[in-house]
Amino acid sequence: MPLIIISGFPSSGKTTRANEIKAALLSKIESTCSSLKVHHISDDTLHIPREIYRDTKKEKSARGTLLSAAERVLSPNDIVILDSMNYIKGFRYQLYCKAKEFSTPHCVVHVGVPIDISREWNKARGAEGYPEDVLEALLMRYEEPNAMTRWDSPLFTIPAHTDEKAPVDDIWDALHNKAIKPNSATVLKPALAMDYLTTLDRHTQEITKFILDAQTTHSAGLLPIPDCTIEFEMPVEGVSMPKMQRLRRQFVGLNRMHAMETGRIRELFVEFLNGQLSEADE
Repeated sequence: MPLIIISGFPSSGKTTRANEIKAALLSKIESTCSSLKVHHISDDTLHIPREIYRDTKKEKSARGTLLSAAERVLSPNDIVILDSMNYIKGFRYQLYCKAKEFSTPHCVVHVGVPIDISREWNKARGAEGYPEDVLEALLMRYEEPNAMTRWDSPLFTIPAHTDEKAPVDDIWDALHNKAIKPNSATVLKPALAMDYLTTLDRHTQEITKFILDAQTTHSAGLLPIPDCTIEFEMPVEGVSMPKMQRLRRQFVGLNRMHAMETGRIRELFVEFLNGQLSEADE
């Protein structure tokens, strides 16, 4: 059953909305005599302290903890509400791939508030809020969900600072009634598997080599990629060969078992690289 990814600024009312959605889903489950279970996973339930967001390595480890916790309960009989900032598009892409791996739907719920409201609410939380320097850094780094990308769709945006209720009926319909078909998006047919994997490997190798070669003449900024509508965001310090190869292997591993459209491989790989490298810069 579905993975519901909550995303939003720190101190933006995400957990309040997550609890609202959980209560409404439990009511629906009870009224339909369903055997579904709802799991609410958050920084607080996993005892992840706010101070870890000051340290890149500790933050990455915390994201791994969130992903592992969701993976342990993700199944056709469980609804998982992952209640965290989930502010990095590369991480939301990983969650999307994990849902695909389990052949289950997903959606993103963006809890939206103005930055000033986030600051005000964080201050009101006192010692339970984020340290001011951590809050400001997270506000600057936040990558807002985009309904035009596969991993952020379907996307539901809820203004947390109003009395507007969460669109639980729409979320239920989008997830509960959406069957994941065992087609090329989730299952590889044996006759096609080798061709797909060869194409996946070739495109990612070509782009990796192109980026590494381009670093000798191209400075930081947008780098056009051949046969690709997405430009690569070249970091100021460039990218080492070991790091590029590691990211390529990670992307291939994420997409090996659920084939994407071959015409989209190059765009999705470049988007993945941009997301992962922007995360590494933090």
